[in-house]
Amino acid sequence: MWFAWHSKPGRSHRTTASLVDKWSRRLAPVARTRRLREVEVYSTLYYDEKIAPVIADERGTEKLSRAANLSLIKTVTARMWANETDKVKEAVRAHMKEKTASERAPNDDGESEEEDTKHHTPEQFQEAIDSMTPILAVLGKEVFHRCGWAISIFMGGPVPQAAGAIQVAR
Repeated sequence: MWFAWHSKPGRSHRTTASLVDKWSRRLAPVARTRRLREVEVYSTLYYDEKIAPVIADERGTEKLSRAANLSLIKTVTARMWANETDKVKEAVRAHMKEKTASERAPNDDGESEEEDTKHHTPEQFQEAIDSMTPILAVLGKEVFHRCGWAISIFMGGPVPQAAGAIQVAR
């Protein structure tokens, strides 16, 4: 049976966030899976000003567990949102509409951000191609270091510096 401590000394055993995971998160940020609800936006906008003092008063000097503290925050925030003035509620809704509009704002050509990603300039493509070389080199070294494997990566497509001619890089 193989155990982790049988490996060569000096090698780290990172399991949660490898170098490749960090790169992929940096290169392709993950979008939120859902929009914030009104009470959540209210909390982000007014927490320090309105909600935190009430929570501090209700908690007092008592040390709460993380779960109990989160429950207290949610309860107080929901209660305060329900009793909030119409003016504040409208400000929160306006902020939500503004945020949604800015996420889907058209660019200079009248296209949304999602449509704009389909139409990169040749310079943007070349910059992405140039940035891939060192990333893939480190990836190859990391695979060799961790697994003892050698890898080959073949890529091909139009290259802006070659007037859009198809080229293969290996």
